[in-house]
Amino acid sequence: MKQDNIDDKRFSYMIEKRVRKHIRINKFFKKGDNLIIVSEICNHLIRKIIRDLPLNIQTKKIIPKIIPKNTLLVLPTTADDEACSMLSTIFQAKKTKKTRHVPLLLPITDKEAQHYSIINNITFKPQKKDKEVMGFVYSIQEKHPEVLHSLSKTSQHLQDILFK
Repeated sequence: MKQDNIDDKRFSYMIEKRVRKHIRINKFFKKGDNLIIVSEICNHLIRKIIRDLPLNIQTKKIIPKIIPKNTLLVLPTTADDEACSMLSTIFQAKKTKKTRHVPLLLPITDKEAQHYSIINNITFKPQKKDKEVMGFVYSIQEKHPEVLHSLSKTSQHLQDILFK
């Protein structure tokens, strides 16, 4: 039992470290930013990682229809969500809107987010994804475990090129 507790602490630390690096590299937040957070896991991570930076944080249960211009929407977008969105756009010609939000959980997968939420006694509900697309991704992932993170990074690079 004691060993499980140590492993859980290491796992939590690893997830927090990845998210912290993701926030730092992308320079998501600055002093005095207004945030709307719509998930318990994002709220937990923001408050745990960004302790000293004064932010105006609002928590909501659902995504508001109107978001003020000077406000950032923090969403629990994981690597799975990003990969599915990109491949759906490519394979099925589904159009996606460019929204101004912070994809906080991008460096982690749905499975990792679920495990983190269980360890820390918080809720996380993965977003619904196209079963066909994710079946394709998971079949590739059997031989190439890094595929979710690679697709997620590729999607971000494409968005940077297309939308800037």
